[in-house]
Parts: sequence; structure tokens; C-alpha cells
Amino acid sequence: MNITDVDDKIIRRSMEIVSDGDEADPIALARFYEREFWQDLECLHVLPPDVVCRVSEHVEETIVPYIEKIMEGGMAYIIPENEMRQSPSGDGNEGGNVEGSVYFDVRAFECITEGKTRYGKLAPDVVASDFFSWTDNGANVNNHIDGLDENQSDITNDGENLGERDNSLQILRQKRDPRDFCLWKYRPRNPHPSSSSPPEPLSVSYPSPWGTGRPGWHVECSAMIERLSRDFETTHEFRIHAGGVDLKFPHHANEIAQAEAFGVANGGFGGASASAGACDDQSKSESESQAKRWKEWIPHWVHTGHLYVKGRKMSKSLKNFVTIREVLGVSKTSNGEPTTENSRDDDKKDNSSNGKNTDGTNNITHENAWTSPADDFRLWCLGLSG
Repeated sequence: MNITDVDDKIIRRSMEIVSDGDEADPIALARFYEREFWQDLECLHVLPPDVVCRVSEHVEETIVPYIEKIMEGGMAYIIPENEMRQSPSGDGNEGGNVEGSVYFDVRAFECITEGKTRYGKLAPDVVASDFFSWTDNGANVNNHIDGLDENQSDITNDGENLGERDNSLQILRQKRDPRDFCLWKYRPRNPHPSSSSPPEPLSVSYPSPWGTGRPGWHVECSAMIERLSRDFETTHEFRIHAGGVDLKFPHHANEIAQAEAFGVANGGFGGASASAGACDDQSKSESESQAKRWKEWIPHWVHTGHLYVKGRKMSKSLKNFVTIREVLGVSKTSNGEPTTENSRDDDKKDNSSNGKNTDGTNNITHENAWTSPADDFRLWCLGLSG
């Protein structure tokens, strides 16, 4: 199981709750909610995973080398920090000690893989295709943004709000393709005086060949899965990847593209000869040989749906959510461990026994809500397992 403990929302929240004069610690905040998560799983009698991967523990030894390999394969480029506010040159940077953010190059990926795969396998066709073309001055980016609806226009393929940082729109203007997404977010520990963004906490600031910063959201999972694939290659193979249906695009689509690009650059999926020069014409026999060696990253994807309350998706923003502990009637002891609430007021027990309040209205308690539907669900699962 992958644990995302380096994330924009976690960092923002840690900065909101920190006391004046103290250093925000997103990792400590992530650990707190991770403990809550494991306790909820225990209450549900869900077995813990055999392996847990935390992003914070794999940045320097796993994720940074993973990005470097994609860059070596010619499928990523740098937007230099000192050119953030200049007009795009279209040349990019594929190496050296230039400081800046690293972006995945979708067009280079499609060119190098030569039709053996495609970007956006889990995305809507119009989003995954090369639908938007660039002009030399990049003016059509404004048209692209204006053509999106209100929700879409607030977010980029990197999963960041456009208004989150003062250079977000500038970065979007300099991407080679609207589908390109961030692999490494350059975040200087001492921002320029003209920047409106505060320095990020040290606990999520990591060194890299492209300057201090942190990984993009999409690359974290792909890199850790690659690491586990190597660690368990003699005994296990990844066949199923799971997640919420809202992660199909762009997150899971970008995961697939990164993993296949890494495989090509590493001499795997597309063969050892696959590189930036693979866009040149090749002999028919060589292309056929590479096609035979092509291997899909993870063949099966399972996406869970949303929970709905009275026809509306359950979400924190709507405040229409019910926690697992509320459903189970679980509270915390003095030491923070969950415990089942056995003591109830007598009149509450009487009301819940017949499902009616004293005024005749329905009284659906947590016990009633849990015992009937959940028991049916358990029996249904047992039937499938038989």
C-alpha cells in the first residue's frame, strides 16, 4: 500500500494549524492521520497490508533516480527557474545542473514508443489525444483555459490549483503540450523576495539534480511500485492496481505513462535500443523485434465508486459525510485508542429497539444502520468467496 505523505493539501493544512513562530511539519500531520486510518481498518477487521510505502521514505533513493531515468530517455524536460517569467523558447533542457521543475513530455513519449502504447489509456479520448496545438507565442493557451468549464479551469494536469502559486500560469504557458505534467516541483528553501509564496517546510524539502523541491503527485506511486517490483521480482508480480474512480484521470493515466516511459528508457518495455533517437526510421525487423518485447505495465485496474447521501456525493466540502467510527459506534479512550461504546442511555435503547422516537419519527441509530445492511453485505461476500 502506498501512503502519500508529501502532498500539496497536507503541506497547506500543516501551515494553517502551526503555532506562530513554529516550523510547520507536514510529515507529523500525515503520521497522525495515518494512525487514524490504521485504527479504522482495525475496527473494520480489515487485514493490514504486507508492505507499506511512504513517499517521504523513498524520495532520494527511489523517486529522484526514477525521474532521472525518464529524462535520460528523452521523455522529460526542465523549465528553468530563472526563465519562469520569460516567453517559452520551445527548446527546454534535458540535462545539466539547471535548477527548475521537471515535466513529463507526452509528445516525446508517444514518438519514442512508436504506437506500441499511447498516453491517457484511462482518460476520456478528447483529453488524452493531441487535440490542442501550440503556436509559437503560446497564445492559444488562453483559449484552452477559457474553453474549460468552471471546475476544470481551476486545475491543471498536475493536480494543482492554478492560483496556488504565483507562477502556475507561467508554467502552464511554457509546457510543450497541455497534457504534460510535473515530475519534480522546484521549491527553493529561500524564495525570491518578490515571491508571494512562503518557504516550504524542511521536512518536505529534498535535494535533487534540479534543485530543492519535492516530487509531483503522479510520479510518487509509479516510482515506489517500480522499487517493489525489483524487491519482489523473484516471488511476486503486479497484476492489479486499485483506487478511487476519481483517480482514473489524470492520476492513473499519468502513472501508466511514466511507468512505460521508465521501462523504455531502462531498456525494458521497448527494448534496450529505445531512446530519444528512436523517433528516427527503423528497419521493419527491428521494430517487430521491439514489439515482441513490449510488455504492459499493470494489466488490470479496479476503481471504486463514490458513496452517495440523498443523491449527492459524500464529501468533506459538503459536510455530508459519516465517519467509520460513527457507523460502528466507536469512540476513543483516554490514550487515543478506539473502543466500542457499550453504554447507552436507557431511553435511547428503548427508542432504538422499535426504530421510532417518542414523537413517532424514525430513529435510525448507528447500531440499526450497521447490523442489517452490513450483515447482508458480509453474507454476499462469503457467497462470492465460496
